Amino acid sequence: YNPWYTAYFFVTGKNLSGKAFLPKEKKISREKALELMTQGSAWFTKDEDVKGSISVGKFADFILLSEDFLTIDENKIPEIRSVLTVVGGNVVYADKEFKKLAPKPFEILPNWSVYK
Repeated sequence: YNPWYTAYFFVTGKNLSGKAFLPKEKKISREKALELMTQGSAWFTKDEDVKGSISVGKFADFILLSEDFLTIDENKIPEIRSVLTVVGGNVVYADKEFKKLAPKPFEILPNWSVYK
């Protein structure tokens, strides 16, 4: 699931095919969309004490994005990707200029299951 599809819908009121579903007055700002996707999601799962914002005592989970969500052309929002994902203070995904930080791939077990 790509969360940027949701952000695109919030901001533009359109589905991924470009069809408008929301009237102009129902669309929300990028800032509000980001708030709903972070703090709002944490509230919904009753995890607001441990996630949803960057605060002392909360999990050290964050992403660095391929583009600036606040300034990218709204039609390109679905194309945003993580180039660095950190969960619990550990890098779990890295791409592009952060590739050297990527964790080693999991070993495939048992060995007989590896296609050769």
